[in-house]
Amino acid sequence: MTPEHSGAINGAIDQKLLDQAAYWIVRLRSDRCAVSDKQRFSDWLETDPQHAEAFDQVLDTWQATAFASNKVERETQVSKSFSWQYLGAAAASVLMAAAVIFWQANPGNVYQNSYSTARGEFAEIELPDGSSIELNTNSTLDVYFDDDSRLISLHKGEAYFDINSDSARPLSVDLGDAKVNVVGTEFNIRKKSESSHIIVTEGRVRVSEKTGHEQIAGNKALVSEGQQINVFKRTGLGLVMPKQDSQTINWRKKTLVFQETKLQQALEELNRYLIEPVDTSDESLRYSLVSGTFSLEEPDTTLAAIIQTFAIQQELTDDGKTRLFIK
Repeated sequence: MTPEHSGAINGAIDQKLLDQAAYWIVRLRSDRCAVSDKQRFSDWLETDPQHAEAFDQVLDTWQATAFASNKVERETQVSKSFSWQYLGAAAASVLMAAAVIFWQANPGNVYQNSYSTARGEFAEIELPDGSSIELNTNSTLDVYFDDDSRLISLHKGEAYFDINSDSARPLSVDLGDAKVNVVGTEFNIRKKSESSHIIVTEGRVRVSEKTGHEQIAGNKALVSEGQQINVFKRTGLGLVMPKQDSQTINWRKKTLVFQETKLQQALEELNRYLIEPVDTSDESLRYSLVSGTFSLEEPDTTLAAIIQTFAIQQELTDDGKTRLFIK
């Protein structure tokens, strides 16, 4: 996977490209910079002319700071080959004022950030290594990269990961009670209070339990493309199973798809996107089935349509919630 080009507005270079350029400056000055890193940098430069512009702009900023004691030069030849000198090891840090992230170059290069969405919100995240994350409603995660590793902690909610391959720095997703280890792949994780559900759409991942007070590695399972697994807080790893055709990750398209789904279950799923969730605990909602595709762009409108279709009654409870039921 290569970093996605997100374009520019009114001639200004997109902040995502500036973040990626900052990553490459820090990476290239690292003592751990490998030949494969240089090739990936070359590929990144050649992907889009704006990548070179972003690199030059961030490089100028770096060189203008008091921390940048040595000069880095990038020369693009007609053959599109390149050469550079590494940034001096004396550089302590680079701060990009417009960015939400920060880098620390002593003792090691560090990228870290926190991301979250409210109910009904979605987010697309571009990481400086070229990986990307799509964050579903009411979700929170932290990202921490250094010279040796890439760590993402998913605290709650759901996310789709498109991870750039880097064998020198494998990426892991910490779920609290389990860990997902990857090199380069695509997968979806939904974390609930008592379990986590992982679907692999490309490549493969290794899922491992964490047991005991010291959270050491326990049982492990290899999950490949087209497979899924559940990890339960109480009982650990479930079985690796084929992903059913109906189990598509439709939230990425801002839709909910139900096929003969119990009405109560469908409403509980819709609740995730409502700013004011409704009470779906009434048993009368269990006995109707719902099928169809529903938009998540306006979840309140979707709820109103379902209420009308199934003649659902509403009443206000003592705690201020709207209780749904069928007479």
